[in-house]
Amino acid sequence: MALLVDLVLVLFLIKLRQFCSLCFLTYAINLSLLVVFLFRLKWLVKRREISSSSVKVLLWSQWQSAERKAASSLYLLFIAFLGFAVFSTSYILKINTASAGISQAQIESMLQEFYSQKVESIDFPASNLIMGSPKARVKIVAFTDFLCPPCQRLFDMDRKLHLEFKDDLSIAYYNYPLDGACNPYVNETSHPLSCVASKAVIASADLNVFASYLNKLLEATNESTDDFSKQTALKISYGLSDVTDFAKRMDLAATSDLLRRDIDLAEKLKIRATPTIFIDGRRVDGVPPQEVMEATIRRELAD
Repeated sequence: MALLVDLVLVLFLIKLRQFCSLCFLTYAINLSLLVVFLFRLKWLVKRREISSSSVKVLLWSQWQSAERKAASSLYLLFIAFLGFAVFSTSYILKINTASAGISQAQIESMLQEFYSQKVESIDFPASNLIMGSPKARVKIVAFTDFLCPPCQRLFDMDRKLHLEFKDDLSIAYYNYPLDGACNPYVNETSHPLSCVASKAVIASADLNVFASYLNKLLEATNESTDDFSKQTALKISYGLSDVTDFAKRMDLAATSDLLRRDIDLAEKLKIRATPTIFIDGRRVDGVPPQEVMEATIRRELAD
């Protein structure tokens, strides 16, 4: 019965698309114990130290005992409640997601507006801040402040889009921190220390840990960016690189130069808000709905 519960839990984890290494280890141990037990039982029967009929009688008597019946009932009740909780939660989330989405007519209207724009001829310099394959068929460019909440929604969408389009999609990020400490073109600082965040992200790319660092940065600043600091940036690098080396790379003149290159390019393109996205030379201010992004990428792939 315990193995039956393990099987049901595995199916639930697959349904939820979750991976629990400790859970699967427990299931593997239980299965291994069953295999050892069966081999041991077969060995005893073969040596005639115990008969197969006595094994059947023993198992049947154990199954018919009041304690075993009670335990089996509890197991079945647990499976029923767990199944109800998982599938009802999945159903509710599906309904909420559907109700929060936009209609096909709205998607078509947004696509029409997007493709009615004039294509801008822009020669973007190489960026090391790339998510996805450099050889992707659809290349998106995004000017971003790594501490701005809308930009963080874009990063989260980026991860979801890559799950669907995989190597067909790449997103190259360029820095445009809304922080007067390094950006002379902003009239007011919107996100203090976003210049520090930009330097940290550039350092992570130099150390070939950009994707991992960005994910950890999002987790660390998910609730609030008010307490972000250089120490926070360095703490995020723990486990990804040598912290001392990371700090040195943040302070390199080359890092500041690269940051200023992005900022000057953004000013040349008259970017005033983050994120600002370019898809095949067409500009998008802000974060479009994910359905629109998906439809745009599919259309680009079809052309």
